[in-house]
Order: sequence, then structure tokens, then C-alpha cells
Amino acid sequence: MIVGKEQGTFLNYAGSLEGKMKDKGITLIELIVVMAVIGILVAVMGYHYDTWIKKYAVEKIVKDLYMDMMYARMMAISLSREHYVILGARSYSLVEDTNDSGEHDAGDTPLPNYPKQLEHPIEWNNSGNALIFDKRGLMPKWRTIRVTEADADYNCIKVSLGRIIMGQYDGTECQAK
Repeated sequence: MIVGKEQGTFLNYAGSLEGKMKDKGITLIELIVVMAVIGILVAVMGYHYDTWIKKYAVEKIVKDLYMDMMYARMMAISLSREHYVILGARSYSLVEDTNDSGEHDAGDTPLPNYPKQLEHPIEWNNSGNALIFDKRGLMPKWRTIRVTEADADYNCIKVSLGRIIMGQYDGTECQAK
């Protein structure tokens, strides 16, 4: 409001029709433009989000398997008893050699919360599906385990005598990251 020049009256510019339209909201054209921009962004980001989610799921599998392998190694050392990671195409289990036979057999005890089911299939090299951690936490056979349906930053695990390394599969081997 401003003070008029005559008689000290107040003039309210919001009282005009033009002022009311500008104060009440947006026009239909503005709304259509905003909706079109949002639609384009959703379409573009939806594709990238889907790809990101798939990569995240693969990395989660690799990181969970890595953590569980480290846990099996730690348990083998602390209990002075062999532990096994038993691999399946879409699952894996941790097993304790409770009968001290030195082999994975019916007398062994699976650890609680296993087997774990996987969203994507895994594959590994070398024969057999058991990764054996001896009483010292060492694994006599080296292995490479990888998630087959993936192009994520971490999609494989390389296991040697005393090391477990996450990395990215380059088509021939697991490259540490």
C-alpha cells in the first residue's frame, strides 16, 4: 500500500484485477511446461535408476559373501576348527566341521541364518563347491568367485592361501580394486 497525494488516503494496488491474478497462482501454460520437464526427467532418471539398482544388488552380494568368508576364516582361527563356505548357483552356506572329520559331510553343522539366497547367480573356478578354511584360517586352493550377470564396480572375489580380495572381473580374471 502506498499513501496517496490527496487527503492522506491509502491506495491498494492489489485491488486491481491484474494484481489479483498475479497474486493467486500459476497459469495453465506454466503448469504444462513444468509437468513436461518433470516427465522428461523421470523418463531419463528411471533408466539410470534401474541400472544403478542392479549394480547395487550385485555389489551387495559380493560384499556380503566377502564379509561371510572373513567371518568363516575368523571362526576357524578362534575355534581351531575347519569352516567351509559351500557355494551354490544362487545361494551359499557357512558350515562348521563339528565332527572334526576334515571334510564337509553330514556330521557338520551349518551356522545360523544360512543358507543365504542370492538375487543373481554366481560361478567359481576349480573343482568342487566348498571353500575350506583350515584351523589357521588358510585356504589351500585359490579360487575366483564372480557374479555372472553384472557390470558393477565389485563383481568378483579372489581367494588365495591367506587373502580374500574383492574386485572387478575383466573377462579373464578378478582385478583387485
